[in-house]
Amino acid sequence: DIAAVFIEPIAGNMGVVLPSDDFIKQLRQITKAAGVLLVVDEVMTGFRSKFGGAQELLGIEADITCLGKVVGGGFPVGAYGARNEIMNMVSPLGDMYQAGTLSGNPVAMAAGIATLTELKEQNPYDKFNQQAATIEKALLDAAAENSIALTVNRFGSMINPFFSAKKITNFTEAQECNTAQFTKFFWGLIENGIYIPPSQFESWFLSSVITDKDMERIIKGIDNAMKTI
Repeated sequence: DIAAVFIEPIAGNMGVVLPSDDFIKQLRQITKAAGVLLVVDEVMTGFRSKFGGAQELLGIEADITCLGKVVGGGFPVGAYGARNEIMNMVSPLGDMYQAGTLSGNPVAMAAGIATLTELKEQNPYDKFNQQAATIEKALLDAAAENSIALTVNRFGSMINPFFSAKKITNFTEAQECNTAQFTKFFWGLIENGIYIPPSQFESWFLSSVITDKDMERIIKGIDNAMKTI
């Protein structure tokens, strides 16, 4: 018997890898029909793509949702939420006891409330999409100009260039990327004052504080860094 299916809707720790068309929706239909819980890990995607997370963009609703430090404004915190009948099983309403060293830490909770309030008031998600599209174009244009094989995956404020000629759809394909070229690109960006995750297999995350002037600097840095490969 299967009690639950756990899934990360958009992978982020092998680079940004999106599910195939309708995979998530079909999985939701199958689990619901079978009476199996669908647990969605939105530690990376939560509040970064839409206020309702990846689930809002993908058009699904999980039985249980897991979130990470994004709900604590970057402070150490984890959270989960579920349908009423599931949450009512958790103490003090139910028999399942749950506790942790950092549960309800007042600093993390205050930072989280402030962060989520700002996100709701600013609604920066259209801006994220526009900036991500601009960065994607800059990456592809700079790569083409320097005859470098490159593909870009993005979802909301998550974006990732892969030094490969083919679209990356799984971990095996991600491992086949030219990591030596990524290393040169990384250090080229550093020399231009742009800091990205130091791994081919980590997502870039955009921030609501990035300005048009910052974007100009990022685009110029990408162009200069590609020339060093």
